[in-house]
Amino acid sequence: MVSSDVLCSQTEQLCRFISETLTRARSRFDEDPDEFVNRIGAHLGACMQQYAQYLKSLNVTSREELEALFKANFQDKKVQACFDELEEAEEDWNEFVRLVDSSLYKTGGQTKPVEEGKHVPDTTALVNFKEEAVLLKDLVPGEEHPYLHLVLLRHFA
Repeated sequence: MVSSDVLCSQTEQLCRFISETLTRARSRFDEDPDEFVNRIGAHLGACMQQYAQYLKSLNVTSREELEALFKANFQDKKVQACFDELEEAEEDWNEFVRLVDSSLYKTGGQTKPVEEGKHVPDTTALVNFKEEAVLLKDLVPGEEHPYLHLVLLRHFA
């Protein structure tokens, strides 16, 4: 079991990294939104790796395990403060991503391609990790299996 001191130390380190990354990202986004979006992985991608290292350092593999670790140590006021700090950092991240999203659809002349609960046209172009455009219809296995499960990495690609 990870000690509360290690839990807090690792959480504080992750939160600092997220905060510093968001500060730089906000500045770059304000300077040139198009360049930012075109190179979004260069601006935000390191947080994904940092988060993975954070989970590994705490010997957990999922958000559920992380929350269980916090819960097991939650009697400690410092752990409570660290958990609050993590939630705040994650909410700051989400707010920034929402800002980028809304900017894309308001100023970029783009239409919102996907809405929750709506059918996605099979002519929708997706971008893979090699930055190649692939049509959704080319990914569907066939008529006997007309469904496709995608994992979308939001603003990390």
